[in-house]
Amino acid sequence: MGVSRHCASSAWSRHQVTLTAEESPPLSLANLAGTRTVGEGTRFSSPRELLFTAFHTLPRDVYYWVLPAPFTGDKPHHIPPHR
Repeated sequence: MGVSRHCASSAWSRHQVTLTAEESPPLSLANLAGTRTVGEGTRFSSPRELLFTAFHTLPRDVYYWVLPAPFTGDKPHHIPPHR
């Protein structure tokens, strides 16, 4: 998929996937190379806020959330916000 000057409709549909503290085990963080995964220190501070409080224990690197299967797979690169 790339940039184009032509608009076209799509057969793609939206499906909202949610994650709640009650339904999900604690998430982990991984570095970009995937050589380090950390699960300790993550928690939901509210139903809509996920925290990681142990950065001081990790080597300096860029870390990403490791999301459960419903969030992975083929996804469009950009979906306009739902209003």
